[in-house]
Amino acid sequence: MAILVGLAFNFSGLERFQILSTINKILVPLSVAVYSFAIGLTMKFRKLRQYLPECLTMSIIKFLISPIVGVGFAYILCCSDFMGGLALKVVLIEATMPAAIFSLILARLFNLNQDLANSCWLFTTFAVIFVVPILSFVLRLF
Repeated sequence: MAILVGLAFNFSGLERFQILSTINKILVPLSVAVYSFAIGLTMKFRKLRQYLPECLTMSIIKFLISPIVGVGFAYILCCSDFMGGLALKVVLIEATMPAAIFSLILARLFNLNQDLANSCWLFTTFAVIFVVPILSFVLRLF
């Protein structure tokens, strides 16, 4: 429902109230800090070794398969023609990003394996250190 209201305001042409920008500048960093604190409370670094095979599989999915599929769909949708291929580059960057913090919250909400979710999040986040140089090289090819 909130998305529909937001879209209606977006397409209506009405200017956004300044107070909303001020509130967002406070609430967005605050919510990230609260989420990060809650995740830190559940993080068990020793479990990372236990879930290493799953973390490696997740890394292959996040850093290889997901970008190939994302760029493939974007290419089919002619994103390579839009703004000199900028849309295609954005899809590649987004598809290559590590597992998001929200996935950890979902694991908690639905009583899923939190240790596995935390391990994959931590592993893929640190793996980005090695992925970014490769991604930078690939982006220059477009």
